[in-house]
Amino acid sequence: EKFLQLCNDEKADITSTIIDEDAPLEDDVVHSLRTSPVNSTRRDRTSIEDFEIIKPISRGAFGRVFLAKKRTTGDLFAIK
Repeated sequence: EKFLQLCNDEKADITSTIIDEDAPLEDDVVHSLRTSPVNSTRRDRTSIEDFEIIKPISRGAFGRVFLAKKRTTGDLFAIK
């Protein structure tokens, strides 16, 4: 609904969406992407050893699914 209001609003200033590459960067993401080296160190691939298996969630004809916690971040995942 807000999108439709903006589309119909004649007072909307479209020029504010144009990006000036010479302007100072305020967006942290863009700044980070521009200052990061292109060939940064390659990360190791994720393996099963990176996870702590907590408990089985289910099992079926195509295999079992486990609840696991990633050791480095503590995030929870379902692993088949």
